[in-house]
Amino acid sequence: MNQNSTEAPLSDPPDRSADETVQKVKGSDLINLFNYVNFREGTIFVGFGHPTTGESLSLAAFPLPTDQDLLACRWMPPGIPARVLSSFQLKEVLVSDGQHLVLIEGQTVSLDREQVVLRVPEFGSRKLARAVVRHPAVDIDVEVLQNGLRFRGSLVDFSAVSFLAELTPLPGGTFHGLNAGGPVTVLLEHQGRLLFSGECRILRLQKSASRGSFVLA
Repeated sequence: MNQNSTEAPLSDPPDRSADETVQKVKGSDLINLFNYVNFREGTIFVGFGHPTTGESLSLAAFPLPTDQDLLACRWMPPGIPARVLSSFQLKEVLVSDGQHLVLIEGQTVSLDREQVVLRVPEFGSRKLARAVVRHPAVDIDVEVLQNGLRFRGSLVDFSAVSFLAELTPLPGGTFHGLNAGGPVTVLLEHQGRLLFSGECRILRLQKSASRGSFVLA
């Protein structure tokens, strides 16, 4: 999901306990995965926790190319909140390979308002994407654009790696001509205020003549 967001993306981290079959991923494969995400102009999610209150959140970041065990990731605009820098501890990094979620607990080398640098561990953990907890959305409007087609609706729920939207074509329009394998531009708004604008992929689509359920990432 290639983002241009007006606010730092915040969400709860994934629920590890939801999955019973976890596979190890070698450090060299982790590096290849981060480079793949960079090539696709995608994002990863960096999870933080507050040591006293127990509050958890995750921030979207863009991984830079690497051929060694040091990984630098730039924060998506407008950057990391000051309260996270001063009071939170980095817990884990979450990245999707399209079918699975990979969790790593890398050592923090440096952390500032521009980026985080991590030491990639010897192993990470892979689990099925369906194991990630989803959160209900409230009063979030969604618009999806592709090659002159426009669909509008509302956000149903979201996780750290994808979100579900119920959409309908504009009056007089249809879903005919939609390329489910191609990129789409997504706009998310709350009471007229833009929260997110960027390119996404359609992971899953179920539609009738007048309504469609889109899973986007």
